[in-house]
Order: sequence, then C-alpha cells, then structure tokens
Amino acid sequence: MNKLNSRDWLNRIDNIPRHEAEALICNVLGCPRHTLYIDPQDLSFSVRNRLDGLLTRRINGEPLQYITEKVYFFDMEFMVKRGVFIPRPETETLVESILETFENKVQEGCWALDLCTGTGCIPISLVRFFSGFRFIGVDISQEAVDCARRNSAKYLLEDRISFLRADLFGSIKPQDEGFKFISANPPYISDEDESCLPRELSWEPRQGLKGGKDGLDYYRRIISSARDFLAEDGYLFLEIGYNQLESVIRLAKDFGFSRIDAFRDLNNIWRVLRIGYG
Repeated sequence: MNKLNSRDWLNRIDNIPRHEAEALICNVLGCPRHTLYIDPQDLSFSVRNRLDGLLTRRINGEPLQYITEKVYFFDMEFMVKRGVFIPRPETETLVESILETFENKVQEGCWALDLCTGTGCIPISLVRFFSGFRFIGVDISQEAVDCARRNSAKYLLEDRISFLRADLFGSIKPQDEGFKFISANPPYISDEDESCLPRELSWEPRQGLKGGKDGLDYYRRIISSARDFLAEDGYLFLEIGYNQLESVIRLAKDFGFSRIDAFRDLNNIWRVLRIGYG
C-alpha cells in the first residue's frame, strides 16, 4: 500500500471544508494545525481507517464538535458530547453583556445562577473575570451536568462553580440576598421554526432546542419565577431567538420588570435581553 502522509490525506478531501478536515486530523494526531504543512506525518493504516471513519460521520451530517468532542467558546476550549447542546458564537453576546453590566462593580460574596447551563461555558467563561463571585449552573440533563463538571475540573474551578441537575429553579434554594444575576440560554425553537432547522441540528438533544409551540415556554417559566431568586438590584440575562424580542419584552413587563435593555450579536440580530426591576 502506498505511503500517505497527513498533507496527502488533506489534499484528497473535497467533501467538507478544509478547516474541518484539518480539525479532524489534528484531533486524531494530537498536533497543532501548522505542523500538517510544515512537518507532515506519515499515517499508519489504522490511523487512515480512523480518519476515513470520522470523515464519513462528518459527511453524514454529524456536527464536527461531536466528532472531535471539542468546542471553542469565548477563547476557551470545552468538551462537548452527544446529548449536550453545542454552544454557539452568538451566545458570547450573553457573556459580553454581563461583563459590560458588572464591569468595576463586582462585590465579594456575590452569587450568580446559570440556567440550562449545557457545557457550563457561560459560568466558566465568566468566573475568571469575577473574582468575588460564586456560580451555580443547572441543567435538566445529567449528560450536560457531567460534561459541565468535567469542563470546570479542567480549569480547576470546582471550588467556584457548582453544577446541579435541576429543571430550572426546581432544586435551587433562594439566597438570603438573592442572586446578583441569573443567566439563561433556554430552548427557544418554535414548532414553526423546527421544520426549517439545518440538518446538523437533528443530532442535538431535542430538549435543548424546543421551546414549545411558540418557542416561549421556558421564558414564561424563567421570568415568572426569577423575582423570587434575584437580588433587589439583580438582573436576568436571557438569550433570545431572532424573532422573539418583542414577545419576551412583553412577558417581562407582564411580570413586573421595567428595566429592559437589548443587545445585538455580531450579525446585528437582537440576541440578549437584560431585565431588572424599576
């Protein structure tokens, strides 16, 4: 059998974008991307078979993040596995809005809560900026909680962040002074939008996507309960779908919130709401 090195293998691939092929081979070989071209490695028969298997999975539509079990968020690497929702770049807007709100205003001993935490990417990204905060992350999926705990351990943050299995506020006890903020990227796909989803989303957990008939079920539950858990000067930060700005603002006002601000993502879409008391 003819010898094949890493660069040769890449040059044969035309079924997926080149950067994805590079990610697959780097994941298998455990090497940085530049070495694929500067110092290409000879591939054994077993490695070639493994790469071809991964390539087939990607061509069949499985997300690259599930194949490599890696996703990058807010300049950090997180583990992600099947059964756990894959973080999107748009959610970085949620992190940025929290940083903007609390810049130079952080107090010692504050608590924050992240609902529908998934990989734990939101609290893990934030904790390095907020030295005085402790975080609780909750998710209804045990797979997600296990994944978040592993990501927290990777960055040695177990003493700063606790991850619990819970259905939103179900297992959360209100803090004496309330949470300084509550963040959430809840499922918000409506029945109507579900039919238009990209094929790759069929690989992700349905409970991490579907928000009921109109996509607002989780917002109703979160907003209606948030007042019992927020500090008087606290905020609720919500990621929203591309067409949900007015609907979620209306819900917030119906439940007595009057300080409402919206943030756009890099695609100029209204992506995050910051909700507080009057």
